[in-house]
Amino acid sequence: MAWLNPMPCNRWTGTTAGEIRPLVPMFEFSREGLQNAINVLRVRF
Repeated sequence: MAWLNPMPCNRWTGTTAGEIRPLVPMFEFSREGLQNAINVLRVRF
């Protein structure tokens, strides 16, 4: 599982995204973030 978050990562602190991030790999919704999420999913499956 990986999470693409539309909110920029500099705004995650103090939000539910900041609380969930240690539990689920979370990335910004961008080309780089999408590629990172794909890489996480490839390794896990």
